[in-house]
Amino acid sequence: MCLALPPEERRGGEGSCLGAAMEAQGSCAKELSLALTPSGTGEGTALPPRADFPYRFRVPQRRFGNLASIITSPRILVAMLLMVGGAYVFLQILDEVREGEFQHFDDLVLKLLRDTNRPSAPIGPDWLHEMGRDATALGGVLCITLITLFVVIFLLLERKRRAAMFLVIAIGGGAIMSGILKHLIARDRPEIVPHLSAVYTSSFPSGHSMLSAVAYLTMGTLLARITARRSTKLFLIFAAIFLTAIVGISRVYMGVHYPTDVLGGWAAGLTWAIICWMVATILQRQGTIEREDSGVQQEGYL
Repeated sequence: MCLALPPEERRGGEGSCLGAAMEAQGSCAKELSLALTPSGTGEGTALPPRADFPYRFRVPQRRFGNLASIITSPRILVAMLLMVGGAYVFLQILDEVREGEFQHFDDLVLKLLRDTNRPSAPIGPDWLHEMGRDATALGGVLCITLITLFVVIFLLLERKRRAAMFLVIAIGGGAIMSGILKHLIARDRPEIVPHLSAVYTSSFPSGHSMLSAVAYLTMGTLLARITARRSTKLFLIFAAIFLTAIVGISRVYMGVHYPTDVLGGWAAGLTWAIICWMVATILQRQGTIEREDSGVQQEGYL
């Protein structure tokens, strides 16, 4: 660069090669310092010292630490125990069903729920028959789809989009799991009494019972986690359990499932719902899923 200059510009002073280089270096340093400041005035926040450079690598460590504290919390540990217990009960029922150990019990219960003189008629008055048909519809695909759709719309209106997305994934995953279990186990439907409802799939586990447990328990626990009032939380959990129970009982009453089918569906649905609750809890504490409304006073609430 210096050799390219004319001879008169190479001679001393500020026009010399060394002076030009020093002047260019100072100009570049000044432009760099101005570029690194927010306002361009040279009075911004200084860069962190070199000793603190690895600070960005400590963020994942804090996240892993928070995740470990969440997983080891008492509620999560209790939920894990319930999940393991539900899976164990389901596997035990499945094993007994395959060996035929409960067949006598299943047949006896179905016979007790029918009129001895008319096996095609369930016990009880006519209004009870209608209630049985109405209750079993609460676990049908159409009813659960509509209720899930309304809850999703409610969450979207409340600007809880990630909670709505999680609800769709959780219930959709449970429905897929129910279909896979039915296909793999392939237990025949009861034939000892006439069916009072149309059926199209195999018997174990009860799809209505499992889907109602998955849908209602997942919706109840998720809605309970985004509401602040304690009485509302308890009501949502109670309503979810009540709906799940009457759907399962109605399936036996209608003669389309053995009692063990319903128990297996409840166990599988409860296990799936607990898994969804734990995932929702972890994601909510990490800020991925919206928390309850912050405007509600905390006194007297969970």
